[in-house]
Amino acid sequence: MRIIINDSSALIDLAKTRLLENLLRLPYRFVIPDVLYADELITLRHYHREQLLDIGFELGELNGLQIGKASAYSRQYPALSLNDCFALVMTEATADAVLLTGDQRLRRVAEQQGVAVHGILWILDQAYEQGAVEAATFHAALLVLANDPLTRLPGKELQRRMQELKK
Repeated sequence: MRIIINDSSALIDLAKTRLLENLLRLPYRFVIPDVLYADELITLRHYHREQLLDIGFELGELNGLQIGKASAYSRQYPALSLNDCFALVMTEATADAVLLTGDQRLRRVAEQQGVAVHGILWILDQAYEQGAVEAATFHAALLVLANDPLTRLPGKELQRRMQELKK
């Protein structure tokens, strides 16, 4: 089963859509690095951090060597936070894993390192295409993201999806 390693930015934006439970119906395991869970997931708008584990998210841990590698990445790529690097290293170290992030800088570094990486539109598309989310719910979620000034998604891609759903 494919494993989705979640970056904080992706979880924070996805929580705005109120679709986290729907995403967990997909044939993936959703893992949050334990450090991100403890340090960054304080404000999830419609969810409490503890609910993530109750609904099916799992915590992942890094070993000492992996923490060292994340620290090295943090020095090599100063635009990334240490927590970004933890998510990147966990994805590298996990077989059949995908890094899910809304952070363009992290996405670029992941691609440079040969790590499979996708954004939140990809996982929302997966939920819709696999029947975990109905069209009206998918459209409403896209509208929430489009109207949120703190969410940075490719506007043309977002608008294209919303237009397709109206057909």
